Amino acid sequence: MRKVSFLARRNIHLVIGQRNEMFSQRFSPVTGKMEWIVEDEDYDMRNEIARSAYTDMLHDDERNEKYYHATMKALRKLKGSGEKKIHMLDIGTGTGLLAMMAVRSGADGATACEAFGPIAIVAKKIVAKNGFGEKISVIGKCSTDLDLERDGHIPRRANLLVTELWDTELIGEGALPTLRDACRRLLEPGFVSVPAAATIVAQVIGSETLWKMHQLDTNQISEDQEIKLPSEMEQCRGTASVFDLHVDELSDKEIHLLSEPVPVLRFDFCNNFASEKSDCVNRVSIPSTQDKIGNDQTVSQFCAETSVKQSGVGHCIVMWWTLDMDSDGEIKLTTAPRWAHPDGINRLWRDHWMQGVYFFKRPLFVQEGEKLNIQCCHDDYSIWFDATPQTKIATMVERPLCTCGAHVTWSRHRIAMLNDSRRSKVFRQALKQLAKDGNSRCLCVGDGSLLPVMAARAGFEKVLTFEPSALYQKFLRKVIKLNNLEDKIEISGQEATCLRPQGLPSNQVDVILGEPFFSSALFPWHNLYFWYSASSLANIVKPGAKIVPGSATLRAIAVEFEDLWKFHAPVNIVQGFDVSLFNELIEGSKLTNEEINSESSRGIALEPHHLWEYPCCALSRDAAIMKFDFTSNIPSQKITSEGDIELSSSGTLHGIVLWMDFHLTDKLTVSTGLEQREELGGKRRRLPWVRHTKQGVYFMRSPPRIPDESLLKDNSPTIRYSVHFEPTTGEMEFDFHLRTS
Repeated sequence: MRKVSFLARRNIHLVIGQRNEMFSQRFSPVTGKMEWIVEDEDYDMRNEIARSAYTDMLHDDERNEKYYHATMKALRKLKGSGEKKIHMLDIGTGTGLLAMMAVRSGADGATACEAFGPIAIVAKKIVAKNGFGEKISVIGKCSTDLDLERDGHIPRRANLLVTELWDTELIGEGALPTLRDACRRLLEPGFVSVPAAATIVAQVIGSETLWKMHQLDTNQISEDQEIKLPSEMEQCRGTASVFDLHVDELSDKEIHLLSEPVPVLRFDFCNNFASEKSDCVNRVSIPSTQDKIGNDQTVSQFCAETSVKQSGVGHCIVMWWTLDMDSDGEIKLTTAPRWAHPDGINRLWRDHWMQGVYFFKRPLFVQEGEKLNIQCCHDDYSIWFDATPQTKIATMVERPLCTCGAHVTWSRHRIAMLNDSRRSKVFRQALKQLAKDGNSRCLCVGDGSLLPVMAARAGFEKVLTFEPSALYQKFLRKVIKLNNLEDKIEISGQEATCLRPQGLPSNQVDVILGEPFFSSALFPWHNLYFWYSASSLANIVKPGAKIVPGSATLRAIAVEFEDLWKFHAPVNIVQGFDVSLFNELIEGSKLTNEEINSESSRGIALEPHHLWEYPCCALSRDAAIMKFDFTSNIPSQKITSEGDIELSSSGTLHGIVLWMDFHLTDKLTVSTGLEQREELGGKRRRLPWVRHTKQGVYFMRSPPRIPDESLLKDNSPTIRYSVHFEPTTGEMEFDFHLRTS
């Protein structure tokens, strides 16, 4: 499940009359300053609700149907075995949906646990509205905090467990310790579980595209400029966290299936299986391990054999899982990618479960027909893998840990950005032209950048770079030393906006240079911090010093999404249950965002997304909706831009995509949006997005349908936009609405 990072906050609570409010100190990624604002005390709670993936799960019809059918089957089994009373335990109930399924299917009662208070409150109301208030007890606690004897919330141990605790890695949300605790304290021996088991499947793949998100290729950066990187980078396994993404969005040319998929580990959640047969040789029974105390830190390792079906270079393992929803193994729910999914390309889209990618320490060369051992390791919260030829003696696979410093400094998408050869070529051209024009000293502004090294290699005599991260400073010093550039590059740990004249070398500066890239930026326009940095340096550099990039353009395009719209689509009836109260909670908790005026805007949310993973088609041409001149002073007054975007294709207007183009020169531009604008031409086709940056998405509150016939009129529909930029705070405010004749 994807998690959205929050900006740094610091709160001071106060009471004004009958209202609880707080002064919140919020960091602005645009100005680089902390600001105090007044908010109500529920601000953070609303944000957590608004950014959750509950709605996405409720739109997952396959998930809901299979849970319902498996629950009905489990109840028939319990009743057929002579159970007189059936009490169900639902761990992580959310809306109470699974508990209501159980009671409607014949359970005598249910206890539903939900640790997140606001969701537990609305779940109680939903249960009551559907007429199950007397049979379902919704408890606002983690199941691990329930006390069977003292709380009185559970009349007795449950004999039916229905739960959904899974994430992309299956166990990343603490499913194993939670289920062990339930087996030990809350469930009867011989209980039935839905799902009954889960199997983890792994496959070796080759993908240069994915590898470029893991390891830096100096040829992509330097080409004709020799830049050396520390050799330990090539031996580093990177970070321990799984790389979860929609692997399906990679084209067939970008991914090579080198081995057969192999089940490597099966978790049995109960012991009531009609057959002990399984295609997985490694099985772990949760009831049998229930006596493990708390969060067990023990690492378990398992091995499974697979065969190579085509020769090639393996870069990583792709992992997914399959749930046996019933103990007979007849009802299955899987997160398999398109090539391994029983429904193929017609599989149901979901964002709360994706596939996990685990990189090898170094590329693995394999031959067709060769046997491989897939090693799978796990503790209570994470999984990691490795693959070795069967001829090699298997050893303990250590948890991935960055030893080179690069992987903990650069995110995977940042590595992909640095590996973008077209992007690097643009910077090399700009740097060479600057050096050719006689510029010899520059200031580099940005986070985790290799521009200082590129500038020195391009001919600059002196480069001062501002790098606030001590971790990256250490790594960059290695690179500087390795390339014998100690006399050319100087590192400052100060923020550029905090620099004073005495902090500058005596030599005057010709150029202020940036990508721009800042790790604090969530949206593309947050990188306008470069403008603030350049402005703060203007009085301490050579008069007329060049600023590169010298300007930027905020661009927008109207789109129809294939699936991403589900994040904000209303949910009312699910499998016959009325969950509209939950929909009201979500709608009321949508992010009160500085970029959206929630009282007047037609938008319901503004979010950053890597849109290459979320296909969409254009309903308009892209348009420039605001421009910024970095060579001018930052204005003191609000900047406003208004205009119209003409629609050119029919479809459902789900939202507006926003991004920034940064102009290094009149002819050289670096984009955070479309890769191929010149080929767009307003045609309705899947849009090619830059993969290493997130685009901003303005979601329409009530997406309108644009019919074909409306585009044939003289006064065809347009999107009216209004954009406001407040320079003192760095806040951007958007409003888009459809105008028809």
